[in-house]
Amino acid sequence: MQYLEIIGFNVKFLTAATILEAKKHLKYEKIDYILSNWNLPDGHGISLLKAIRNSAKFRDLPFLMITDKDDIESMLTSSKVGSSEYLTKPFSLEEFQEKLINGWKSVQFLIKKRFMN
Repeated sequence: MQYLEIIGFNVKFLTAATILEAKKHLKYEKIDYILSNWNLPDGHGISLLKAIRNSAKFRDLPFLMITDKDDIESMLTSSKVGSSEYLTKPFSLEEFQEKLINGWKSVQFLIKKRFMN
């Protein structure tokens, strides 16, 4: 969250330590972007991503998967399930900003493509 403030995101931040907490936020709050760790105390961020992509309400929500998994299989799994971007730890402020912006752009592209068809 500190990086978000540094790069100038002046928005309301919600944090969730678990998938269950994240799902509660999704139920009761307006969410514009999700940043999730792969490893969470109650499961994997990939499970949260699957739930989001299976929901019509949240299918276009930008989702940045953050992990220490730098293998191709994990990256492909995240992409196939629908992550907007994938960021491997450790990362720099510049890498974080680039992935955050690219994640937003990729979702906007998909929305525009769906609208045009």
